[in-house]
Amino acid sequence: MTTPNLTLYGIETQMLELMSYRDEVALDPDITPADQAETLKAIDLQIAEYVKAEVQKVDGVAAMLREFEKRAETLKDEAKRINNRAIAWQRRHDSVEELVKGVLSLLPEGKRKIEGKTSTLALRKSPASVEVPQPELLPAEYQRVKVTMTVYLWNRVKDMLFNLRGNDSVVAVAMDLLDCKASEPEPMKPEIAAELKAKRGVPGARLVEDKCWLKVD
Repeated sequence: MTTPNLTLYGIETQMLELMSYRDEVALDPDITPADQAETLKAIDLQIAEYVKAEVQKVDGVAAMLREFEKRAETLKDEAKRINNRAIAWQRRHDSVEELVKGVLSLLPEGKRKIEGKTSTLALRKSPASVEVPQPELLPAEYQRVKVTMTVYLWNRVKDMLFNLRGNDSVVAVAMDLLDCKASEPEPMKPEIAAELKAKRGVPGARLVEDKCWLKVD
């Protein structure tokens, strides 16, 4: 006796149906003892075949999962190796780039370019950028934090702001806000840049306008 080529789910479904049928045969008052015994024997043999097939399917699925896991780990290791090589080559690139920028910076301004047979290396001025060498001096109005809160609290805040249900509610929400998680402060660089470009100083920050980048054509 053989079982059809079923999936693991299909085998378990067939087994449950056979077990239910076995219970019906065992409790059937109209069947003769001889027919009952013969039918139960046939059902038991079929259930045994399904049990055997299920074990084979389970072992096959388990083996497949282990193989997939091994391949995933192998590829993760390979990705890590390749990433380390990429980092090493990037370091070499950055080192040579800094050397070339140093050489070009010695040339007169406006002539910081070297022509080759097929390529050109040129030093270009970078756009002004903001640096914050002394973050402890940066005013709070130029810093932002990201606050994490529950949806429930966020809805309460919105409800408080839009409906203004009363002072008790405002105080309760304010207390809950104090328990929210906030990220480390980060400088608001676009706003700081606007102030510095307008010649309005921002404590702890400065505008960097002397950086250059290497253009490779």
